[in-house]
Amino acid sequence: VIQAQGDDRIVVELPALQDPDRARNLIGKTALLEFKIVESPENSDMLVKRLDPIAAKIAGGESNTTPADTLANPFVDPFGDTTKTADSASAFADIDDASATGLSQYMSYAGPFYAVAETDFNTVNRILDDPSIKAAIPPDVEFAWSTRSELINGQRIRPLYLLKKKIEMSGTHLTDANPNYDQFHKPVVDFVFDREGGEMFGRVTGPNIGKPLAILLDGKVESAPNIRSKIRDKGQ
Repeated sequence: VIQAQGDDRIVVELPALQDPDRARNLIGKTALLEFKIVESPENSDMLVKRLDPIAAKIAGGESNTTPADTLANPFVDPFGDTTKTADSASAFADIDDASATGLSQYMSYAGPFYAVAETDFNTVNRILDDPSIKAAIPPDVEFAWSTRSELINGQRIRPLYLLKKKIEMSGTHLTDANPNYDQFHKPVVDFVFDREGGEMFGRVTGPNIGKPLAILLDGKVESAPNIRSKIRDKGQ
């Protein structure tokens, strides 16, 4: 989660960073640290369905020019309800759904990401890199992989996120960052932003309470915790 703690601190839980060296590595790359809003489940699903027939042609050895109507931005509410999640077991079952085609046959929404079987990572990556797929993705959103795979329900998967492309915050506004532990002894990273960064983060988090905010390193998602409250200039 991302939440305020007191009047001037931010708590950002990064449970994957149990290794202090990894936390220090994150801190050492603050210039490559970015914060982006995760797209809503409805808009994500709408885009994937529009990409399915194009992806199916790619799988069949074709890569045609994308129809004009597919290029239109299909999104409705850019800040829709991003708090919806799917049952993990049913999500993985959907990956093997025989009726699914195109991209849908390789992934299923598990909130706030799509679960892609690790064995299908290269296939999905190749599809997303195809020019016809890139041309069909609206210019204000982008797909981003997680920095690591995860083992869920006995299956190794790679999370794939659909994000708003706009960089809400970057590491250039960090004035300090240190690995730490919260009151439950969970690994966290203490962040301190400069005045401009604090004001920007407040404008981002205020209207998006309850929604996931992706934390990216080198263009990959390190974590996408939910915003618990409006955040200003300091935190974890």
